[in-house]
This record gives sequence, structure tokens and C-alpha cells, in this order.
Amino acid sequence: MKKSLIDHQFKLELNIRTKETHKGDYGKVLIVAGSKTMAGAAMLSTLAAYKAGSGIVKVLTEAGNESPIFSFVPEAIVSTYKKDISQFEFEKNNISADLEWADAILMGPGMGTDDYAVKVFEHILETAHVPLVIDADGLNILSKNLEKIKSYDAPIIITPHIGEMSRLIKRNEKEILENRDTLAILFSKENNITTVLKSDRTTVADKDTVYINKLGNPGMATAGSGDVLSGVIVSLLGQGYSAEKAAAFGVFIHSKAGDLAKEIYGEHSLLARNIIEAIHKAILTSIQ
Repeated sequence: MKKSLIDHQFKLELNIRTKETHKGDYGKVLIVAGSKTMAGAAMLSTLAAYKAGSGIVKVLTEAGNESPIFSFVPEAIVSTYKKDISQFEFEKNNISADLEWADAILMGPGMGTDDYAVKVFEHILETAHVPLVIDADGLNILSKNLEKIKSYDAPIIITPHIGEMSRLIKRNEKEILENRDTLAILFSKENNITTVLKSDRTTVADKDTVYINKLGNPGMATAGSGDVLSGVIVSLLGQGYSAEKAAAFGVFIHSKAGDLAKEIYGEHSLLARNIIEAIHKAILTSIQ
């Protein structure tokens, strides 16, 4: 097991962009997120994905979220569904078309855990064939049927905080905090996935490598910060990075951006959108 530190010496190995390219060359990302009471999660993930380098980002969300998303991220494409379980079979064809379009998918932020959200979740795992990030509500749905990820035929990254990890592995939070690296590695091996276990010292683990993050600050413990991280990670997946690199680079960019934002806003006033504002500087100052 190779161990690496994510700290101020960590360098990004980013792909070089060439002149004769277009937006489709830098990843078509689908973000399945947001509900009537949680549109902000979709907005933050979408903007973070663009700032991390995605060429095109489409949001698949509950109908009614179009206006706030367009206001916050005018570059976004928005596809919608109505949460009417009786209409799911009709909506499924449109959802399948969005899945076919994507190079990478993020599923979960603010999507809810109702019966319709569960249907969407299951359809994605049964239908999609591209790298997938599962976060937030997607993890809460997954915790009730963990076996579903084992048949997925593309890389999966999960991004649980300690409470979500507790629900996934059925262990108490104290035990996870005391053994976070070991448990993250074990869970990744058992399920053939990459785990980003978020805490004050985030652990990134797959079956061969573990990264220990030493960046970040308490100001990042704010609503929407995790949505920003998952947006950055799925952006890197869509650009063609491996799950290991997308997870490790994503954690680094997110944490360094949070530290840069803290220098401007302080820890008490730091917001998730401020982390997004600093993504470009985190990248520019860290390219190898």
C-alpha cells in the first residue's frame, strides 16, 4: 500500500490543453442533484465543475430548479424531471439519454431520498457505464443497499463524511475517526471503489494507494463545501483522470482553495462559494 501526503508540497499533474480543441474535449459532466428545497447543492457542484476545467456541465434536477441554476451558472445545461413516481417509466428514456451523453456523472447532492430519488439512483447504477461520483443523498440511498455498486462496470468514487460512512459500514463514528485510514482502505478493497473519507484530515483510499490530506481549515465546515468537492472531483473524472488521481487532485484543489479563501474571509465568514472563487488560484499555483 503506497502512502502519500496531500500538503503544500503536493503538485498537480494536469493534462496540457492544445490549441485545436473544443469544449467537448474537456469532459461532458452530468450532475444529478438538487430538489425543490435544495437547489443550491446542484448550483455549487455545477459551478465548481466548470471552475475545475469541465468543458460542458449538464444538471439533471427536479423541475422548478431551472431559474436559480441559470442565474447562478448561466453556462449550465439543465435537464429536469417531475417527482411523480407514476411517470417514472416515461421519464426514464430522457434520463437514459442524459446518461448516454455524459463522460462522468455525479449523483446525490440535494437530490433527496424519496421514492423517486431512489428510482433515479437505481436506474443510473443499472444503466450508466462511465465513471461515477456518489455523494450526499446518493450515499444515504446507497447505505440501504450497498450491493448495488458491486455490479457497476466503471470506476466509482464515494465521498462520505464520518456520519455517512457510519451508515455505510454500520460502525459508530468514534470508531471510524480512530481508524479512518484502515477502514477507508478496507471499504475500498471490499467494494472495488475509491473512498474519499471527509473529516478534519480527509483520507483518499483505493485498493493500492492511500492519500492523507493535511490541508484545509475549520472554516470549510460550512454548508455546501462537500458539494463543491464532489463537483471538482467529477470534473476531473470527465477530463479523463483516473479515479485515484481525480479523488486526490480534487481533495487537494478543494482544500487549497479553502485555505486561500480563508486568507480573504477568515474562518468565521467562509462560504462554499468562496472556495469556488479560489479554485483557479489553487490550480495556477500548484501545476507541476
